[in-house]
Amino acid sequence: MNFGPLVWFIAGIIFFLLELAIPGFVIFFFGLGAWITAIVTLFGVNDINIQLAVFLGSSLLTLILFRKEGRKIFEGKVKIMNNADDEILENFKGQKAKVVKEIIPGDIPGKVEFRGTLWNAVSDEKIEQDEVVEIIQRDNITLKVKRVNKS
Repeated sequence: MNFGPLVWFIAGIIFFLLELAIPGFVIFFFGLGAWITAIVTLFGVNDINIQLAVFLGSSLLTLILFRKEGRKIFEGKVKIMNNADDEILENFKGQKAKVVKEIIPGDIPGKVEFRGTLWNAVSDEKIEQDEVVEIIQRDNITLKVKRVNKS
């Protein structure tokens, strides 16, 4: 009994599962190559050297021909999420926060509490602990703030 096609088919499944664990959209094509080799082996190609050549050739050919288009399909959904996150974080501008660690210009960033979370904060002026500030800009995980004028 010839187990070659079954071995190549299982190898393809392993490559597909590895693609889920290792990002990059490359290993997927080795799974396709393994399945193509399983089909070729079903038609009686039992020489391991020919099988390896078919596996490597089909893997590399599908990788070169289809990777760019495949990445567009999968990256499109990720970009939509990133844009949504940016819109949410951009809404910080003009919001109020409470200083929990003194902010000194040019020194180590202070800390503010905003919506129950501590954020690094910088300012052009010294701001004492427990003062209320307004967020004027967000730079990644650091908020630029200014003192709120008390009226």
